[in-house]
Amino acid sequence: MKIEIWSDVVCPFCYIGKQNLEAAVAESGKKVTIDWKSFELDPTHKENYKGDLADWLGQRYGKDRQTTINSMILPVEQRAAEVGLEFNLNQAVPANTNMAHQLIHLASNSGLQNEMKNELLKAYFTNGKDIGKEKVLKELAQNVGLDASEVQECLENRTYSDNVKQDQHHARQLGISGVPFFLIDGKYSISGAQPKEVFLRALKEIASKIEEDAPSCGTDNSVC
Repeated sequence: MKIEIWSDVVCPFCYIGKQNLEAAVAESGKKVTIDWKSFELDPTHKENYKGDLADWLGQRYGKDRQTTINSMILPVEQRAAEVGLEFNLNQAVPANTNMAHQLIHLASNSGLQNEMKNELLKAYFTNGKDIGKEKVLKELAQNVGLDASEVQECLENRTYSDNVKQDQHHARQLGISGVPFFLIDGKYSISGAQPKEVFLRALKEIASKIEEDAPSCGTDNSVC
């Protein structure tokens, strides 16, 4: 079973949805392949933004700072804690995520895509790292074992920028306007950071449909 997931590395619900999906996969015992797809929540985000996350969210949604903290930041931290994730959003550094997405594409060549995704999410949500900085991205890539020269080339030449664009073009074709978005075996979709139970039920139901649709031989081998 292949699951393509459109998400951004600064999207809290993407991280929460990932955690719930992984818990469901582990409980289901199903063999699943994950393919991370790029989706930039704010592709126009400027580098070296001077404010913190509360400032950025407040500006984007037209809320004052304290309202933003009380209505957006604290509830998300609580929801993350409920699924075993540590969010320190008071330390989060708003950043352009294009290069982070390119690193995820680079990592897929070495079978380290999920590891790179995890490292970026933890860096942003837990450790307060600026994942828009090349120095930080190099450190994170090194942590997961990516080749330093390949990382350098990727960051200097924007090697996977077209891959990021293609993912987002595909998202538009599918009508994806928000993330996380999960596409299973190319035809079954789940949207949003659903609870583990929803993912678990979907995995079991889809697995059953796949088995029902699988070709089989008659007793007389007439269809073999």
